[in-house]
Formats: sequence, C-alpha cells, structure tokens
Amino acid sequence: MQLRLYQNDLVEQVRNAWREGYKAPCKERKIEVEEETKLIKVVGFKLDYSGPEQCQSYAELVEYAKQHGYKRGWAFYQAKKRGMIA
Repeated sequence: MQLRLYQNDLVEQVRNAWREGYKAPCKERKIEVEEETKLIKVVGFKLDYSGPEQCQSYAELVEYAKQHGYKRGWAFYQAKKRGMIA
C-alpha cells in the first residue's frame, strides 16, 4: 500500500516515539461489581399463540407454523399478506 509523503512522516514519528518508550495516555476506568446478583435458569419457556393474528414477526409466524404442522410457505404467505415482507 502506497502512503503519501505526509503519511510516511507521521508513521515515522509514531515509530520513533514508540522506540523511545512513549506510552499513550489512557483514562482510568472504575469497574462496578455487584456481588449480590444471582442468576436463575429459565426452563420450559414456550410461546403459545392461540391464533396467527397474535404473531408480530416473521420468526413468530414460522414458529406458529411449526407448532401447528403448517409448511414454511404458509408463514411467508401470512407475513406477505400482513405487510411484514415487501
């Protein structure tokens, strides 16, 4: 990659500074740690739609179609009909 003349000068200045031991200034950050936090495992989460009109996205329509034994094309058709897909 060809550099322009002023870029070569800048690169050389940075290399010289690095060789001389220059370290870039950096801000010190404070890390906040909460020790009372606990994780819980959620098991058996399942979306249950009583009708396709409750689905708000294409992914939800695909999941609804799988649950009810419909083909994937059904979800595409429904999404297109509702304006989710242009």
